[in-house]
Order: sequence, then structure tokens, then C-alpha cells
Amino acid sequence: VSASISSSNYCAEIRYNYTGKRYDLPDHSLVMPAIHILDFNVVYVINRWNYQINLNNVLNEHFAIVRFFPMPLRNASIRITYIIK
Repeated sequence: VSASISSSNYCAEIRYNYTGKRYDLPDHSLVMPAIHILDFNVVYVINRWNYQINLNNVLNEHFAIVRFFPMPLRNASIRITYIIK
């Protein structure tokens, strides 16, 4: 599920991702819990420059898609792009 707001120069988006419980073994003896992840990003455009900030796992949830392989906690990235026309 996502929601966004934008104008001519910027766009802000928030995304919610839910993954239900998963079974690792065919006999369903091991269950991995449900995951709730919230991400946020903002893009600002001025002239030919795009500035983007992403904040992933805003709630700092401990989770794994595959057992014993943890995913990153809260993390951020910045991206600057110049568009050549």
C-alpha cells in the first residue's frame, strides 16, 4: 500500500509492506513471523537536477525474509541525478 503527494517540483511517498507468516519446512513445524515495513522517500526536481532521499524500514523492525539472514535495520540513501537532454 502506498500514498504519495506531489507538485511540479517534488514528490513524497510513503509505502507500507506487509508479509504474512511463512513456513520454512514442509510439515509447517517452523513459522517465520509476519513482517510490517514502512518506507519513505522524497524527490525534488529543479532544472535538470533530481535530488532523492530514501528512508527504508522507518520503524527499525528486526526481520528476515529467509531464516538466519537478517535484513538491514533503518537505513537511508541519497541520490543526485543530472538529466541530459
